[in-house]
Amino acid sequence: MIAYILDTSVPVFYLYNPEWLSKAAVDIVHSEDNQIYVSIVSLWEIVMKSSIGKLKIKTQWKKLLEYA
Repeated sequence: MIAYILDTSVPVFYLYNPEWLSKAAVDIVHSEDNQIYVSIVSLWEIVMKSSIGKLKIKTQWKKLLEYA
């Protein structure tokens, strides 16, 4: 099992624009053999960008928190 901590852009792209990710990145996120983590700082960055209008969140916060 390999653990990955994702940069802020990966969960955002994965949820909203998966075609922007490489096939390798999508395979890593999809693999049940991997542990995927997103830093709380990345979630903070997503919230901050959303609050100032630089990012439109199209999903429930609960779904984003599943990755934390």
